[in-house]
Amino acid sequence: MSQVIKVSKVGINVGTATDPNDFIFDSTLNTFKVITTGTVTGTISAGVIGTINQAHSQSYIPSIAAFSKRQGFNNVLPVGAFEFFPRDDYNFLSATSDGTNLHFEIDNNSSSGGTFDIKYYVFETIL
Repeated sequence: MSQVIKVSKVGINVGTATDPNDFIFDSTLNTFKVITTGTVTGTISAGVIGTINQAHSQSYIPSIAAFSKRQGFNNVLPVGAFEFFPRDDYNFLSATSDGTNLHFEIDNNSSSGGTFDIKYYVFETIL
């Protein structure tokens, strides 16, 4: 007999539910598994699109999620978000990976260079 772990949403009977959307977790279904997380910091010159790279140490090309924050400002941006302040504007264009590195592309539209912190999550990728 194989073991199964399931956690249902409030008000759902975990023993009788069959809809995958009724569960918070179901070990019989594949889910994103976070392999590692980290933070990388880089500086992007004024008025340019720059890339911040970080080695990922995985034996495959991983799926990733990332958020950026310009140092000195409060807002955190997901990939594809644009932020404008009276003295600051930038766009977190992309977060991609290859066989060796994670790549975070930022369009720094401001009139001054900026230092950006990137928080990233590396997921297990099952092919």
